[in-house]
Amino acid sequence: MIESLIEHLRQHAKLEDSVDVERFDATLSQIAGLNDPRAIGLLVPFFNDSCRFREAMFSIVHTIEAFDDETYVREILKVLPDLWSRSPYWATVLHFGVLNSQTTRLAYRT
Repeated sequence: MIESLIEHLRQHAKLEDSVDVERFDATLSQIAGLNDPRAIGLLVPFFNDSCRFREAMFSIVHTIEAFDDETYVREILKVLPDLWSRSPYWATVLHFGVLNSQTTRLAYRT
């Protein structure tokens, strides 16, 4: 199921207009509803520092940050090297979120 939703995201990942953004967000909502930790690693490649629709990128942030701290940290650390190299801006945004949450920061440190 998650694989087909990720494929649907790929179809609209260019985010060229508001229709793509709406479809992207709707698909992210479906992915969030699955509560599948694999979603974190599957969504990270969609971060794009040059995306003109930042709200779509923040939708990814909110989707992956919705997991419990231990799951979020475990899964984000698996893909962190790729994230830093491909999308340093969004890697920084995610880290600000980690640093601003005491419980997430403790899980990250551990």
